[in-house]
Amino acid sequence: MSTILMLLSKSIIGDTRVNREAKSIIDAGFSVKVFSWGRDKNQFYRAKFESDIDVDFIGPLCPKRSLVNFVLKLPLFWLSCLRNAKKEKISIVHAHDLDTLVIGFIISRFRNCPLIFDSHESYTDMIANDVPGAIIRIVNFVQKLLIRKADLVIVANDRLIPRIGADEDALVLLNCPSRTELNSTENSNNRRESDITHTIGYFGTLEPYRFVIEAMEVVNKKKKWKLLIAGDGTLSKSVSEFAAKSESIEYLGIVTHDEAIKGLYRCDIIHVILDPNNLNNYISTPLRMFEAMAVGKPPIVTEGTYAADLINNENCGLVCEFDPESFSKLLDEYADSTDHLKALGENGRLAFNREYNWEAQAFKLIEAYRKLLS
Repeated sequence: MSTILMLLSKSIIGDTRVNREAKSIIDAGFSVKVFSWGRDKNQFYRAKFESDIDVDFIGPLCPKRSLVNFVLKLPLFWLSCLRNAKKEKISIVHAHDLDTLVIGFIISRFRNCPLIFDSHESYTDMIANDVPGAIIRIVNFVQKLLIRKADLVIVANDRLIPRIGADEDALVLLNCPSRTELNSTENSNNRRESDITHTIGYFGTLEPYRFVIEAMEVVNKKKKWKLLIAGDGTLSKSVSEFAAKSESIEYLGIVTHDEAIKGLYRCDIIHVILDPNNLNNYISTPLRMFEAMAVGKPPIVTEGTYAADLINNENCGLVCEFDPESFSKLLDEYADSTDHLKALGENGRLAFNREYNWEAQAFKLIEAYRKLLS
């Protein structure tokens, strides 16, 4: 059986989008091999990951949060991919994000097979604050050139299409949770009707520009609100120290994806407030927003973003400015609105069941694969 080769410049562990795509392709009867950059080890090793996903973790060693090291080591990862690809019978090369598109194009040409480019975000906007403008222009040029060579372009939402220079026929594949992911946790709701306070949940990366510290400072002054936080990042120590001194803040530390889903059920609303000055935040459709909708909890998103447009259209959540004062006023407004929050959550759950679920997205993905291979 020929193999779908997926290329990923980070570990597949914890990457829900890549895992969902790979599982769906396997369930449709295809064989999948993932070349994943195991940056924490300077060695090759092979593993069977969830649902029989064959993963080759490839070096070289590359420290996290070091752009210089990443740029220097990326060509070595590409060479490792090229060397290991010679051992595989490949029918399609599926390159996840721009940093694997170059080597994906090379492998697809050597093996004379179709190339898929899967854009999870606007890569050039992600690195814009870290590299000179001249480099951004070069990267943009390479991206637009190679996109024209791809047989299929997949984007995380339709706002990405013009941003990366893709054609209008690009396949939009939203990163939504699946119904099966929720089956094991749907009865874990331990939210008590007698609770006199409302709970806000934040489950995600603890980094600046995600309104984490600001949210803690606001909630710490509220009598009718509590904040439940889980995640890891550069702000972990600050969050832990703040929570230790506050009766309104609870920090769970690092949790698994299943534990995060269970945590959503403990909450009344879900914090998905991101800095809109970051273009990827401005045009993104965050996974946590869809997960909140799936469990019937209204998300709070940032005013003026694509996420806010979706939330307003479905009437399934709350919107505020990326500003502590706006957030504080919103909490005061909904402090005694339990029934309204439940109604918003129910609207989100209905929208999830209708279209914002992975089963609906997977159908489009498999149809596109079959068309490429026909």
